[in-house]
Amino acid sequence: MKPPILHAKNIVKCYGKFRAVSDVSLSVQPNTIHSVIGPNGAGKTTLFHSLTGTVPLTSGSVLLDGREIGALADYQRVQLGMARSFQVTSLFPTLTVRENLRIAAQGVQPGQALHFWSKALLQDAHEDVILAVARRVELDHLLDRTSAQLSHGQQRRLEVGMALAARPTIIFLDEPTSGMGINDIGGMKNIVRSLRDELTVVLIEHNMDIVMDISDTITVMHLGKVLSEGQPNEVKADPAVRQAYLGNMITGGG
Repeated sequence: MKPPILHAKNIVKCYGKFRAVSDVSLSVQPNTIHSVIGPNGAGKTTLFHSLTGTVPLTSGSVLLDGREIGALADYQRVQLGMARSFQVTSLFPTLTVRENLRIAAQGVQPGQALHFWSKALLQDAHEDVILAVARRVELDHLLDRTSAQLSHGQQRRLEVGMALAARPTIIFLDEPTSGMGINDIGGMKNIVRSLRDELTVVLIEHNMDIVMDISDTITVMHLGKVLSEGQPNEVKADPAVRQAYLGNMITGGG
């Protein structure tokens, strides 16, 4: 087995006296989809915030390709190959798909992401990356449309595209199918599944059909701690997981 691309050890995140994440450890293998699931309030998004630098750790260690990054800011982690999308769509609504992707591609370089007057935002800047990413998320026919004009499903794909435009080695996706209609979910699942050919995916997703279908490893969280971890079939068979969270939804009972 290869060394993990991401190794988190004893992650703790407190808000005052409340421990949102308590001594969570996980190892993410390269070119895999590693899903983090659990009921609302289990600490999944807080764990994402902690691993990606959106919030500072209370304690613990985060290694990316063997390098300690736990004290680094989020933009510094982006420069080292880490990118993420958020549960709530976060786009520039008055800018086109092309311009949103260009800002994301440019943002890998510190201090330049919003320098609209720079040469890097000229028409041909980062065009190869923009076109490749737009094709990947199936938006290449909408490059000149503003993000506000896109459907919700298209906006979710654009947000994934913006994370990809940073050319990451590992991408964190926080509920990429959230709010999507049934006609959009299959396309997003296929996009996420295809990503492990080139990079590593850490995924939060409530749609258990997607999680069980595309995940290599699943970490189940409950009350801020890791309840179980394993391959999909192992997680399905874990009585503690069924009791705490999944119930009949993965056993054919509803």
